Amino acid sequence: MLKNIPFVCRTAVNATAGISAILPFASFAESQTQEDHTIMETMVVTASGYEQSTLEAPASISVIDRTQIENRSYKDLTDALKDIPGVVITGGGSRQEISLRGMPSDYTAILVDGRKQSGRETQVSGGGGFEQDWLPPLNAIERIEVVRGPMSTLYGSDAIGGVINIITRKDFPEWTGSVRAEATLQENSKSGNFYQGEIYLAGPLVDGLVSTAISGMYQERIEDEILYANGGKTLENYRVSAYFTPTEEDTFTIDYTRHDQERVNTEGKSRAKSSTTNNNRHSIGIAHDANYESVMGSSYISSETVENVGRDLEVQNINANTQWSKSFGMHYISIGAAYESEELDNGDFIFKNSQWSVFAEDEWYLTNDFALTLGLRYDDNEQFNSHLSPRVYGVWTLNPEWTMKGGVSTGYRAPSLTEMEDDWTQESCNGRCEVYGNADLKPESSVNTELGVYFSGVNDLSSSLTVFYNDFKDKIDNVKLDPSCTGRACDSTYVNIEDAITYGAEGSINKGITETINVGATYTYTEST
Repeated sequence: MLKNIPFVCRTAVNATAGISAILPFASFAESQTQEDHTIMETMVVTASGYEQSTLEAPASISVIDRTQIENRSYKDLTDALKDIPGVVITGGGSRQEISLRGMPSDYTAILVDGRKQSGRETQVSGGGGFEQDWLPPLNAIERIEVVRGPMSTLYGSDAIGGVINIITRKDFPEWTGSVRAEATLQENSKSGNFYQGEIYLAGPLVDGLVSTAISGMYQERIEDEILYANGGKTLENYRVSAYFTPTEEDTFTIDYTRHDQERVNTEGKSRAKSSTTNNNRHSIGIAHDANYESVMGSSYISSETVENVGRDLEVQNINANTQWSKSFGMHYISIGAAYESEELDNGDFIFKNSQWSVFAEDEWYLTNDFALTLGLRYDDNEQFNSHLSPRVYGVWTLNPEWTMKGGVSTGYRAPSLTEMEDDWTQESCNGRCEVYGNADLKPESSVNTELGVYFSGVNDLSSSLTVFYNDFKDKIDNVKLDPSCTGRACDSTYVNIEDAITYGAEGSINKGITETINVGATYTYTEST
């Protein structure tokens, strides 16, 4: 519905489906412990880079914690995010995408333990349902933090729509493990069944000094025998992590991940023309997390290689980031720096780009009840001019039950390698059309405003309502080269749109009925022009 939004007049409404006779466009949450629904009091790190409660965090943020992951039958990340306000899952089958506040999926920064996940460049027109397959299995996840709205000041150009940060399980005083298997059997014999298995094992190697975590997942989706329906997919996902804690304040981490994915479309089944796509990803990263008496810090460097074997494409990315936070009286100041390098090889040409950034934020507690966050990021891109991205955000605690949040943020996104190179041409439409790069593209920018009201703490009831307005300049969009071309098989390229606007509202409500039952509903409305 919102995939590849062309920013013409469009309205979208998303609401979880359920007891509509009582709550229109709402859903009945599955039975869960009462502890599940106190999401508003959960501690988070993504909004500011250091730990604070969701009510105090200078952003619209939701959390899916470990208890919810264990008690609900989520099969993957997209399944877990469906009940979050402001989140819309587009597409179907193995091509699902995550949209925050009506933005295309490539406007959302997906992180694992604060580290960027990428590789979309190997996919046709950015791909679909691709990056989600690179994430840890649910058995290895401690919680998922979802920040809705621009976070470019802290996380750079990928975060215009928001940030999804997957926090993995750590701190293993003893050995623990789990095995999970599930299957979805279709009533329609022409629809493909779904099978998935996960394994997780973690524990200390040297008590108090070295620990490890190993996880794996196998997933298979049988191809539909329905034309233009879902193709087949198999996925293998492995992750090995080692943790070294020489002191109580320092943790060093080494991660290695490997992912192998195959997608199949067979002539006469799911497509009119057969095709097979194989994607492989290898990643290694080293990180350091520090929690000293008055200073918190997080640093990492990671290298990843992503291959699209069938299209002879390979992407190599290097990401480095460091951020440190310290309190000074009524101020909590964070400073950091980042570096990104990417290289795309299509067999004929090698395309390169890099960018370095510095950023700072000051969360200033003007009173005991009001905090004002001031942020600024400086980006210097190898191919484009430098850019400043400021941010102003306020959090006002009216009383123990009511909180108001709001502010103005700016977003910035430089064109990707496949968008900005004239020499780039990629086959699409099952071989019936091509997508061309455009060297005349400019980076896009946006000014984003939001205001939210939060209620929590009375009779086990919590709720929130947020309205937002995003104004884009030089929005990058994919358009037909020949406007008279009809149908799907049309050659296309990328252009800047002078102005584009999105706006909408998102809300949620949760109520504890008994000590063991909680009900909740979410509602999202977005429109773009």
